[in-house]
Amino acid sequence: MTARSALRHIALGSLLALIGAAPAPAGAAGFLVYDITGESIGKASAVSASTTEPAAVWYNPAAMAFMPGYQFSAGGTTVFARNHFTPQGADHDIDGKQATFFLPAIFGTARLSDRWAVGLGGFTTFGLGVEWPADWIGRENAIKASIQTFTLNPGVSYRLLPNMSLAAGLQVVRASVDFKNGLPAAIGGGTVEIGGATWGVGGNAGLLWRVAPEVFHAALTYRSRVKLDFTGRADFNVTAPEFQTNPALQDQGGKATITLPDIITAGFMFRPVKKLELTFDANITFWSTYDKLVLDFDVAPTQTLIRNNHIATTLRLGADWTTPVEGLHARAGFIFDQNPSPKEFLAPSLPDANRTDFAIGLGWEHKWFKIDVGYLLVYFLPSKAEPLPGQTQLEGPVGTYNTIAHLLSTTLTFKLDQPKPAPQVVATAK
Repeated sequence: MTARSALRHIALGSLLALIGAAPAPAGAAGFLVYDITGESIGKASAVSASTTEPAAVWYNPAAMAFMPGYQFSAGGTTVFARNHFTPQGADHDIDGKQATFFLPAIFGTARLSDRWAVGLGGFTTFGLGVEWPADWIGRENAIKASIQTFTLNPGVSYRLLPNMSLAAGLQVVRASVDFKNGLPAAIGGGTVEIGGATWGVGGNAGLLWRVAPEVFHAALTYRSRVKLDFTGRADFNVTAPEFQTNPALQDQGGKATITLPDIITAGFMFRPVKKLELTFDANITFWSTYDKLVLDFDVAPTQTLIRNNHIATTLRLGADWTTPVEGLHARAGFIFDQNPSPKEFLAPSLPDANRTDFAIGLGWEHKWFKIDVGYLLVYFLPSKAEPLPGQTQLEGPVGTYNTIAHLLSTTLTFKLDQPKPAPQVVATAK
């Protein structure tokens, strides 16, 4: 293998990891982390038609028009995840390293008048990471991969009718990637590490119709795609002396573009009795925005990888029970999350699968203060990476991936009522 062809092989595997970096432990298919607050996680994030917390900025900004006063929330979600791979024909698993992440989420909302409200959120909803042993069978495709994003999302909501509101917002996304692949044995082994960062901009909108206020609500939200043009550097650690001075294996620049998907959500809330709230949300995520990947390195020739991801649907069911204990809520939920990636394109940096998630949570509120805790078990159904008939190879070894993740979230919310107008003094003639 020549140095030039080796670098081409590295580019294919390494920048593939850039795009698929770390979806495995995420809370939704692909690398979308949809579940980001303690209250929402407890109800499987089926909250678009029912939310009254500041995180409405993310889940449905139209709800802000019905939220009183000023509210502020701060918290985060800790993710624990591990991947396992069983090579075809083997009787043992290869264990990925335990991954632990903290995803912050901060929100604030303000009711400006009977009709207008505004909000601002800062949160992480795309990302996470995966890491495999340095000497495992798929080391040339991925050893370590991560992508991190942080979104700033201002929004405004308007009450169009007494029981209907609209909203619109702007999302500004900062994204960075960092990953490591193994170099081919034909050039003596070693590793290549690639990192890069970029900004992207999109928008979002929401509708909330309180058909029968506090009894039956319907919601519709849209969050736009965001284009991310990554520019970064590739640092080579070549162990074989005869390749260390080759220009094709020197540190160099590279770039690639990915597009975060559009998300459409339809939701309903029904309260059969005063103390029990039942919710349902359906998310449609347009992962078809990731149908191919064009890779451009300073030295390696341009490559086009076909990914063929498809639109994926997520179904969410939630329940919130107001217990006899004053201020205490008990919650539970279930999620089915569809895999957007065909099995012939599964790779170590993107070992995705259909998922079934189980949620529980508690919330306690007293006057101006509220604390919510939620737990989500994310179970990835076994997903086999195998080529189609006539397909020569995969972007990794043939075998079966298994993943399990735990999300634990805590959110503190503070509420401040709007000041009441001072009473007017009317002067009277003496």
